[in-house]
Amino acid sequence: MTEINQFRFSIESRHPKILNAYDASLHRYKQDYILPSQWNLKLSFEIEDNLRRLKNELRVLKNSLPPAEDERPGRHSRPDIEVEAVIEQEIQEKQNRIDALQLTINAHDFWFRIEKIGLTVNHADGTQSVSVTSTQDSTINALSCIVQLKQEGKYRLTSFVKRKNNAAIAPTQLSKPMTLKDILICTIGDSYASGEGNPDESLTPTSAIRDYADMLPLTTLLAIRDDFEYTPELELAVWQEPLAHRSYISAPTLAAEQINGAYSDLQIVSTHVSFARSGAGMQRGLLAPNLHNIDPRNGQPWLVGSNFHPRFKRRNRRLLGGWIGDNQSVVETDEFSYLDDLTQKGQMDEMQAALGNRRADFLVVSIGGNDSGWIPGFIDIITPFNGITASHVFTKVSNFIENNIEDHILALNERISLMPLQPRYVLLMLYPNGFFGAGAADNPQTKRNCGIFDAVNLVPDLLPTGANDSMLGIDIEEAEIIKKLAILLNAKLRESATNQNTRNKLINRLSTTNQRHFEWHVVDNIDRDFEIHGYCSDHPWFVGAGESFLKQGDWYGLLHPNSTGQLAYAKRIAEKMSAILKNHLEDFRPKEFHHFDPTAGGTTHRSATERDGSA
Repeated sequence: MTEINQFRFSIESRHPKILNAYDASLHRYKQDYILPSQWNLKLSFEIEDNLRRLKNELRVLKNSLPPAEDERPGRHSRPDIEVEAVIEQEIQEKQNRIDALQLTINAHDFWFRIEKIGLTVNHADGTQSVSVTSTQDSTINALSCIVQLKQEGKYRLTSFVKRKNNAAIAPTQLSKPMTLKDILICTIGDSYASGEGNPDESLTPTSAIRDYADMLPLTTLLAIRDDFEYTPELELAVWQEPLAHRSYISAPTLAAEQINGAYSDLQIVSTHVSFARSGAGMQRGLLAPNLHNIDPRNGQPWLVGSNFHPRFKRRNRRLLGGWIGDNQSVVETDEFSYLDDLTQKGQMDEMQAALGNRRADFLVVSIGGNDSGWIPGFIDIITPFNGITASHVFTKVSNFIENNIEDHILALNERISLMPLQPRYVLLMLYPNGFFGAGAADNPQTKRNCGIFDAVNLVPDLLPTGANDSMLGIDIEEAEIIKKLAILLNAKLRESATNQNTRNKLINRLSTTNQRHFEWHVVDNIDRDFEIHGYCSDHPWFVGAGESFLKQGDWYGLLHPNSTGQLAYAKRIAEKMSAILKNHLEDFRPKEFHHFDPTAGGTTHRSATERDGSA
């Protein structure tokens, strides 16, 4: 009966999709989302709130499951996509908890015992004082109160509950302090940050699309390499930003939702804005425009007059990464989507313009794979008959990683330091390395012959004389080289982040100008998480070739984290942000909040956020 009487205060989610926060026609976030004017505070019964939360979590888990494998003849030999045993167990556990809570409610005849609940909210500076009540009528969901808070800061929350048939007894009251803080999380980077391979709504494939997805391994590889033309009747998948292949199912967006909640008396709600674009690099993407489609004959963008070449204006061949967030001259019709000029910005400039006078608390970054040539090199290795060996790719890419990656991270560090309001923390994401890992954690294996890497089920008429397994699929050596390059890249990213922190601290000691008010942190353990969930494993965390085509009508999603992989990424990002929040809680308190410090003789002191002038 004790659980029945408990109340819960919570701030409603500010998920950008729920709030319709992004205007895809203008390719920008709405200003009232980035600079919110109100937050919804809700008072509800603990048991009812838990029930709703568990139902939502169960729905998200079930929706994240990949579709059942298509068993039609001709499908790739990639293993069926199955849910991890741990996820299956979590689904069952949540269902059991839902059933138990519902039984508790039914057993206590809950909705007939409470007549009214109420909530009074007072801001510490006296600018807001409001009271609301909720009277029981028929169902449990009627008993909740919502108050629109007008600003961040310290509040006093007072709730009361009145039971039926006890008019002579004073209502039970509960009073508690709460400090509201809206955390701003920004994301920049490449396809691993944008959510490539995971559109918000998959396309509706035609019979022709299904036929293309059913192509045998060799023809699939040749189609990917030759920029295969698509069928014109394709119905496009739905993305938050179609020109960047950015989705709300991306790991940073999922992570932002996971950090919402109470940290001591500080109630955290997250605002997340992503500027990530598929295909981005450091110089062509983050620090400068990403002219993604280049004419190999002269190194210039494909142009006809002032427009991009028609091959890039097909409705289903959008100009990935080549758009600008505040450029209103993007032309979109039923058939075409392109820019009519080349006045563009990189993601850093786009982000700075969008944020205005608001400071980011976390800046999540995914970069390095395209710059180093590791991802293009991967494609070179898996492409048959191109004359490029895995050892050649390893030499070229490893040299770049060793000699150039830290310079790229340094350039980003310097650009961040020039922002009028620097972010507090920069979180650098790592890349998976287990693209062909399988087995168990204590007994990892290499598993490579499946789907487009299946050297057995190829098209005999296309095979050259003397073709062998090494030429056609991924042999053990090639799989190991791909993994070694990922390990090298991740190691260099870790080292570079550490070096930037050391360098920034030295600059802060030696100079009073251009101070660096941010720290670098690495989102670790990603490589370990993916170690046994490779493309050909029994439980892959990567998008397959046919899967990419059926979901989004192209091959771009290939070898990016699938929905389960995105959840794994999100977990690690959220863990890092939560740890920072807990360890540096005072730094996140809203401006003008005075914290009572009993160790200082009962005096008050200004928080760090007020000292450095940030909100």
